[in-house]
Amino acid sequence: MAADKYQPLITGVTIVLECYRVFTGTLLVVFVPGICHGQRCLPYENFNNGDAVYRVGFVFNFLTLLCFMNLYRVELMREHKFNHYLRIDHHAPTDSESVGKELVKLGEQRQQKILNINKEYQRVGAVTIVAVIINTAISIYVIVNGYLDDREPTVLATSTVLLATKLFDVLMAFNMDKNVLTSSYRRQKVQFNMVNPGKIADTSKIVTEGPTIELP
Repeated sequence: MAADKYQPLITGVTIVLECYRVFTGTLLVVFVPGICHGQRCLPYENFNNGDAVYRVGFVFNFLTLLCFMNLYRVELMREHKFNHYLRIDHHAPTDSESVGKELVKLGEQRQQKILNINKEYQRVGAVTIVAVIINTAISIYVIVNGYLDDREPTVLATSTVLLATKLFDVLMAFNMDKNVLTSSYRRQKVQFNMVNPGKIADTSKIVTEGPTIELP
């Protein structure tokens, strides 16, 4: 399909665009200017003039950014495996039981790869959500109590809402059955529900005893 042909490009463009909302949504006390002699501070002046609470917020800002970087790492690995082993068929069933039967065609090892990366995505997503909640709470305290005027809390709210849309997509993955495998980067939220014909396991070559052979 043409959409599958250009999917790597679409994924790359999506990642670049999301970098903006991740940086603005995590580095809140870094980029939102504070007060320096009655004027707005530059980022380095924010740090030099900040108190202990500001420095804690500064550290949490970057820890949260690292959590997001790890989330995107896992997300890209997940998307790659889905595109490598699976395909989307809008005319095929998408319920967990039907997709589970389809995944059997991959063979046990490949099927486990798919399920394991999906579980890792959920675990990393949960850690990222907790980090964002803590980071936002600290940043709100710093910005509301130490910044120049009412525009800074508005910037904080805007950046947080932009980030929340991404976290909502991650949170949706927690409420799905294990065989419901949705794409993170398609323009519409679609579900991988069929096995790529080129990745169907050859059952005549599967060895039931002896050393395990890693499948590509």
